[in-house]
This record gives sequence, C-alpha cells and structure tokens, in this order.
Amino acid sequence: MDPRLEGQYSINAARKIAKLADHCLRKSSKDRPPMSQVVERLKEIIQSSDEEQEEHEPNKVNAVEVSENDSAEHQEETNQSGSTELWRKRMEHLAKLGEHVEDSSRRRFMIQHQLRANVST
Repeated sequence: MDPRLEGQYSINAARKIAKLADHCLRKSSKDRPPMSQVVERLKEIIQSSDEEQEEHEPNKVNAVEVSENDSAEHQEETNQSGSTELWRKRMEHLAKLGEHVEDSSRRRFMIQHQLRANVST
C-alpha cells in the first residue's frame, strides 16, 4: 500500500477491493461481474472495514484530569461522527454510481430495441 495512505485504510479492505478490481478487468465480459454486483460488494467491504476499524481502536478515555477526560470524549465523539459522515458519503457515491449504471443499461436496451424494430420493418 502507498505509504501516504497507511493507517487511513484497512489493508484487508484494500486487498478485497484490489481483488474485485482485478475481476472487473477480466478479458471476457462473461467473466466480469455486473456493476450492480460490484456496487454491492463495495458496500459490503466498506461496511466490514468500518466495523473492523471500530473493533481495533481502543477507547482513548484514559486521562487523569477531568479536562483531559472531556477532551478525549469530545475527540471520540468527533471520530465517530466523522466515521459516520464518511460512511454516509461513501454510500451516496455508490448509489449514484449504481443509478448511472442503470441509466446506461436502460439507454443501451432502448437503442437495441429501436435497432431491432428498424431491422424487422
């Protein structure tokens, strides 16, 4: 993994995404997964990565003074809300990708349907 990204992303999730990308680059279109399946798989990977990250992060509320406890709690709340916000943005982006794929497929279908109608007449 690029050293600049180290610590920001789960290595397991990066491996799974790389493997998924490899499947998407197969020569035969029959061997490539449909985009809807890719989007679903990405959602699963992101969700499991977020859950894994939460499990491995220890609570940082270990301060001696009350002010330190308050700042640690505030930092933890910020991390949780930041993680939630990041997850929400990821899901919105994946939904937009899925909509784009559906629109493209629908357009292709309509073009093929029109071509078949023109050929048969």
